[in-house]
Amino acid sequence: MGVLLVALALVMPEGPDIGNLGYMIKPVFDQALAGGSQSARVWVAMASFAIFNIRAVASMAHDVLLACISQRTADSACLCYPRYAPCSAAGSVPPR
Repeated sequence: MGVLLVALALVMPEGPDIGNLGYMIKPVFDQALAGGSQSARVWVAMASFAIFNIRAVASMAHDVLLACISQRTADSACLCYPRYAPCSAAGSVPPR
């Protein structure tokens, strides 16, 4: 249950990151492009880079945790209900 809560916590930044990216568009047009401010260009570039990196790391960790949960669930179903969830070696087709 704890792993599932951690996976849920890792997927939560994805929604606000889209909002943060939309919030970053205003300085791009107002200061970096129209104003020609070099420091604004650097700030916008660094903030965009950080937003995408946070999203990527959280998404990857979320996917790994969900894969682990799925594997544990499949293993326990195989042990508890061998008639309904037959165990098989990786890559082989279970008997029908």
